[in-house]
Amino acid sequence: NIFLYTFSQIDIWMVSALSEKNIVAQYSVGQRIALLASVPASVVNLSLMPDFSRWLAKSENEKIQKALRMSSLLGGIPALLIVVIIFFGGKFLIQFAFGLNYADSAQIALILSIGQAFHYLSGSQGVLLLMAGKQRSLMNAVFFSTCVSIALQIGFFHLYGPSGIAFGSSIGLVVQTLYFLRVSSRDLGVSLIWKRS
Repeated sequence: NIFLYTFSQIDIWMVSALSEKNIVAQYSVGQRIALLASVPASVVNLSLMPDFSRWLAKSENEKIQKALRMSSLLGGIPALLIVVIIFFGGKFLIQFAFGLNYADSAQIALILSIGQAFHYLSGSQGVLLLMAGKQRSLMNAVFFSTCVSIALQIGFFHLYGPSGIAFGSSIGLVVQTLYFLRVSSRDLGVSLIWKRS
């Protein structure tokens, strides 16, 4: 839980450490907008927890794979829609809701929402690993992706400013997601795309 909290907050901490207060406020708005993508996936994850537990106990991998694909659609498609909305109308919507001073939040929201969409298109991998007792793998994934994220945020900030921190955060989330997918396939024998015999 500590690692998950750290990963979710590290970009705000980095912006606070490297930028002025008005930039922190702009980044915070962009982050909140991007988090809208997580709402459908969170509902799906909660509903799947007891099912995953039951299917894992019976080694019903086919049902698990079908559920992962379903969660990929139910969580990923709304996240992609958020990306599209932000891409075409994010600047206008943010200016309307928060004022002209927050126009730059749209780019941050777009970058973060792309990372979120990739994560949710992978399905409920984190929930599956948690219910399978793979807490150590989850911790390793979050720790590694946090380290990657911090390194990239520092490097990209000097090139792109706050948007660079958003890039680093999104890439870190992609790394975490790929780690989850690898562990699910290797240790549990389940995949979004194919079945293992």
